Amino acid sequence: ETLEYGAELVVVATGSHWATDGLNGITCRPIPGADASQPWVLTPEQVMVEAKRPPGERVVVYDCDGYFMGASLAELLALEGYRVTLATPYAQVAPLCVETLEADPLLRRLHEIGVSIATGMTVTALEPGRTLGQDMFANPVTLEADAVVLVTQRVSDDTLYTELTAESPESLSTAGIEGVYRIGDCVSPRLLGESIYDGHRLAREIDSLDPSVPLAYLRERLLVTAAATSLAPWRERADRR
Repeated sequence: ETLEYGAELVVVATGSHWATDGLNGITCRPIPGADASQPWVLTPEQVMVEAKRPPGERVVVYDCDGYFMGASLAELLALEGYRVTLATPYAQVAPLCVETLEADPLLRRLHEIGVSIATGMTVTALEPGRTLGQDMFANPVTLEADAVVLVTQRVSDDTLYTELTAESPESLSTAGIEGVYRIGDCVSPRLLGESIYDGHRLAREIDSLDPSVPLAYLRERLLVTAAATSLAPWRERADRR
């Protein structure tokens, strides 16, 4: 359909999705036993979009993202009556929320609704009824749980971009396509503001020689001369003397 649309320039902004196998930036690999096709393993999209729910009342939310998503899902499920433990490999819950001044009210809220916290825990394997891991000193940790919500890492949805760039130059030329670019999470998952900037930057530089490469910043520098400073009159009087 993209080849038949008639556009000269194609910008792919297809986003990303949460890993269904527990792939994360802590171990840089999937979690053994993690499979979101199982009824007891869930992802944020499955909870929020598909309304998938844990099969039992004990739930572990495993958060390697470090921002609002893990804590938000823990709050949602706790308010729905589940017994929730929020586990994270970081030294505190949602460390990125410290930068946005949300950390303190977030922690108070989780405490008020009864969410248990397990910081410094890296999950090493999932089994039905158990979440296995280790603490920051590599001591084994086991959490009894009927279900696990994986908030581990997002993965780019770049299939369309890969298919388009795999086309021969002749095929693209025949379709009238002069350039194919990608932005935002399709390049690599990132914060919303960074994705917005990525699209804005490409739009402003779309007529450059290579829009896929950002132009260098043009920084304005104010040149201050003696005549422009408050010392100038004093210097003139000194010269007259």
